[in-house]
Amino acid sequence: MDILQIYGQEAWHDDVKIVGTKEALQKLSKALQNCLERSWSQFETFVSDGEGYTIKLKMVEKDSAELKEMPYSEEYAK
Repeated sequence: MDILQIYGQEAWHDDVKIVGTKEALQKLSKALQNCLERSWSQFETFVSDGEGYTIKLKMVEKDSAELKEMPYSEEYAK
């Protein structure tokens, strides 16, 4: 089973950590390349408890409204 776990930023300047098996990281790499070629991509993967989820990638322009929403998970950082 390919496992990919992404730990996002809780607040400003926090690191993002991506941890995964070789197979999962290869899927991520391929998805990134596909996104660069056609502006979107997605794939299915799992976290270590066996729960599956979809990673969706989308390329947008730097002035896109989608980039205006902050990605932080802590309330005080939103």
